[in-house]
Amino acid sequence: SQGADIGLSIASSGDSAQSPGAATFAVAILYYPYCRPGGAVVKMPTLVLVGERDDWASAKECRAMMALRSGAGAAERLIVYPGAQHGFNFIGLRDHPRTLYGYHLAYDEAADHAASQAAIAFLAEWMVR
Repeated sequence: SQGADIGLSIASSGDSAQSPGAATFAVAILYYPYCRPGGAVVKMPTLVLVGERDDWASAKECRAMMALRSGAGAAERLIVYPGAQHGFNFIGLRDHPRTLYGYHLAYDEAADHAASQAAIAFLAEWMVR
């Protein structure tokens, strides 16, 4: 989520996270970022993947963020995985869900596979252009 939060900042044109000579990115694929409702415009195609039951990086906040987007800028897509919690793609949590700082983390095989397929399809869609 920390990396996804930084990725969302980089993808948003309202945030000058890049400095001269820094690497540039063609697309952003973000697993459970901290979505903040606002009207920022993304400057690269952006895929946001989050679990419906994520109590750390809220699907509700991501939906609110998307609802406030104007449609300007690059394509942006949100996929919410029903029943999935924070860390749904961390296989190390399989059979070992845990609580960290009061937040629930659990592996979800269906969400993990679906998110991987969504990421591959998103890359295929945008990287061939």
